[in-house]
Amino acid sequence: MKERSLELQREILDVMPPEAIKGNSLPGPGELEFTLLECEPIFSNENDSNAGQQAVQYPGTFAVELNDEAQGSDIANAILADTLESLPELSPVNEGDSPGLGVNLSTSDGFIISIDTVRPKGSKSAVVQVDVWSPCFYPSEGTLPPGSQV
Repeated sequence: MKERSLELQREILDVMPPEAIKGNSLPGPGELEFTLLECEPIFSNENDSNAGQQAVQYPGTFAVELNDEAQGSDIANAILADTLESLPELSPVNEGDSPGLGVNLSTSDGFIISIDTVRPKGSKSAVVQVDVWSPCFYPSEGTLPPGSQV
Protein backbone atom coordinates (compact mmCIF):
# COMPACT_ATOMS: atom_id res chain seq x y z
CA MET A 1 0.00 0.00 0.00
CA LYS A 2 2.83 2.39 0.78
CA GLU A 3 4.46 1.85 -2.62
CA ARG A 4 1.19 2.46 -4.46
CA SER A 5 0.60 5.63 -2.43
CA LEU A 6 4.09 6.88 -3.29
CA GLU A 7 3.56 6.01 -6.96
CA LEU A 8 0.36 8.09 -7.05
CA GLN A 9 2.04 10.98 -5.23
CA ARG A 10 4.95 11.01 -7.69
CA GLU A 11 2.61 10.85 -10.69
CA ILE A 12 0.69 13.88 -9.41
CA LEU A 13 3.90 15.78 -8.63
CA ASP A 14 5.09 15.08 -12.19
CA VAL A 15 2.07 16.88 -13.71
CA MET A 16 2.53 20.04 -11.61
CA PRO A 17 3.75 22.93 -13.76
CA PRO A 18 7.43 23.38 -12.83
CA GLU A 19 7.33 27.12 -13.59
CA ALA A 20 4.77 27.61 -10.80
CA ILE A 21 6.80 25.79 -8.13
CA LYS A 22 9.10 27.75 -5.85
CA GLY A 23 12.36 26.12 -4.75
CA ASN A 24 10.55 23.64 -2.55
CA SER A 25 11.58 23.25 1.09
CA LEU A 26 8.47 21.26 1.95
CA PRO A 27 8.54 17.45 2.29
CA GLY A 28 8.12 15.61 -0.98
CA PRO A 29 6.63 12.15 -1.60
CA GLY A 30 8.17 9.58 0.75
CA GLU A 31 10.18 12.12 2.78
CA LEU A 32 8.04 11.81 5.93
CA GLU A 33 7.51 8.75 8.12
CA PHE A 34 3.84 7.93 8.56
CA THR A 35 1.99 5.85 11.10
CA LEU A 36 -0.56 3.28 9.98
CA LEU A 37 -3.98 4.37 11.17
CA GLU A 38 -6.78 2.09 12.34
CA CYS A 39 -9.84 1.95 10.13
CA GLU A 40 -12.97 -0.09 9.57
CA PRO A 41 -13.29 -1.88 6.23
CA ILE A 42 -16.52 -1.06 4.44
CA PHE A 43 -17.24 -4.70 3.64
CA SER A 44 -16.50 -6.72 6.74
CA ASN A 45 -18.45 -9.33 8.61
CA GLU A 46 -18.02 -11.76 11.49
CA ASN A 47 -17.20 -14.63 9.10
CA ASP A 48 -14.29 -12.72 7.61
CA SER A 49 -11.02 -14.68 7.73
CA ASN A 50 -9.42 -11.57 9.24
CA ALA A 51 -11.91 -11.36 12.11
CA GLY A 52 -10.14 -10.23 15.24
CA GLN A 53 -7.42 -8.36 13.33
CA GLN A 54 -7.42 -4.59 13.16
CA ALA A 55 -7.58 -3.12 9.67
CA VAL A 56 -5.28 -0.19 8.91
CA GLN A 57 -4.70 2.35 6.17
CA TYR A 58 -1.64 4.17 4.95
CA PRO A 59 -1.79 7.98 4.82
CA GLY A 60 0.64 9.71 2.50
CA THR A 61 1.07 13.40 1.76
CA PHE A 62 3.30 15.97 0.15
CA ALA A 63 3.15 19.72 -0.33
CA VAL A 64 4.56 22.13 -2.88
CA GLU A 65 5.11 25.84 -2.34
CA LEU A 66 4.09 27.94 -5.31
CA ASN A 67 5.80 31.04 -6.69
CA ASP A 68 4.47 34.28 -5.23
CA GLU A 69 2.79 35.12 -8.56
CA ALA A 70 1.04 31.77 -8.87
CA GLN A 71 -2.59 31.71 -7.84
CA GLY A 72 -3.23 28.64 -5.71
CA SER A 73 -6.72 27.89 -7.01
CA ASP A 74 -5.62 28.32 -10.65
CA ILE A 75 -2.71 25.92 -10.10
CA ALA A 76 -4.96 23.45 -8.27
CA ASN A 77 -7.37 23.56 -11.23
CA ALA A 78 -4.48 23.01 -13.67
CA ILE A 79 -3.08 20.16 -11.57
CA LEU A 80 -6.49 18.54 -11.35
CA ALA A 81 -7.10 18.84 -15.10
CA ASP A 82 -3.63 17.51 -15.96
CA THR A 83 -3.91 14.73 -13.37
CA LEU A 84 -7.28 13.58 -14.71
CA GLU A 85 -5.94 13.69 -18.28
CA SER A 86 -2.70 11.83 -17.57
CA LEU A 87 -4.16 9.36 -15.03
CA PRO A 88 -7.47 8.28 -16.58
CA GLU A 89 -8.01 5.74 -13.79
CA LEU A 90 -8.88 8.62 -11.43
CA SER A 91 -12.39 9.91 -11.04
CA PRO A 92 -14.04 12.55 -8.84
CA VAL A 93 -15.40 11.03 -5.63
CA ASN A 94 -18.66 12.98 -5.76
CA GLU A 95 -20.54 13.74 -8.93
CA GLY A 96 -20.56 17.48 -9.37
CA ASP A 97 -17.17 18.05 -7.73
CA SER A 98 -15.60 20.96 -9.51
CA PRO A 99 -11.90 21.66 -9.90
CA GLY A 100 -10.36 23.80 -7.19
CA LEU A 101 -10.04 23.69 -3.47
CA GLY A 102 -10.58 20.42 -1.66
CA VAL A 103 -11.13 18.19 -4.68
CA ASN A 104 -11.29 14.48 -3.89
CA LEU A 105 -10.48 11.78 -6.42
CA SER A 106 -10.55 8.02 -6.21
CA THR A 107 -8.63 5.29 -7.99
CA SER A 108 -9.99 2.00 -9.24
CA ASP A 109 -8.00 0.23 -6.52
CA GLY A 110 -9.58 2.21 -3.67
CA PHE A 111 -7.14 5.04 -2.97
CA ILE A 112 -8.57 8.48 -2.18
CA ILE A 113 -6.63 11.56 -3.28
CA SER A 114 -7.27 15.09 -2.03
CA ILE A 115 -5.78 18.14 -3.74
CA ASP A 116 -6.00 21.33 -1.68
CA THR A 117 -4.49 24.80 -1.75
CA VAL A 118 -3.79 26.96 1.27
CA ARG A 119 -2.04 30.26 1.83
CA PRO A 120 -0.22 30.20 5.17
CA LYS A 121 -0.92 33.26 7.31
CA GLY A 122 1.51 36.06 6.49
CA SER A 123 2.83 34.33 3.36
CA LYS A 124 2.72 35.59 -0.22
CA SER A 125 2.99 32.02 -1.51
CA ALA A 126 0.21 29.48 -1.76
CA VAL A 127 0.87 25.81 -0.98
CA VAL A 128 -0.67 22.88 -2.82
CA GLN A 129 -1.11 19.89 -0.53
CA VAL A 130 -1.81 16.43 -1.89
CA ASP A 131 -3.04 13.67 0.44
CA VAL A 132 -3.25 10.05 -0.67
CA TRP A 133 -5.10 7.56 1.57
CA SER A 134 -4.93 3.83 0.96
CA PRO A 135 -8.01 1.70 1.31
CA CYS A 136 -8.35 -0.20 4.62
CA PHE A 137 -6.30 -3.39 4.61
CA TYR A 138 -5.17 -6.12 6.96
CA PRO A 139 -1.41 -6.22 7.44
CA SER A 140 0.04 -9.50 6.20
CA GLU A 141 0.67 -12.12 8.87
CA GLY A 142 -0.35 -9.75 11.63
CA THR A 143 2.72 -7.53 11.17
CA LEU A 144 2.73 -3.75 11.22
CA PRO A 145 0.26 -3.07 14.00
CA PRO A 146 -1.50 0.31 13.99
CA GLY A 147 0.87 2.98 15.17
CA SER A 148 3.86 1.35 13.45
CA GLN A 149 5.97 3.72 11.40
CA VAL A 150 6.21 2.93 7.70
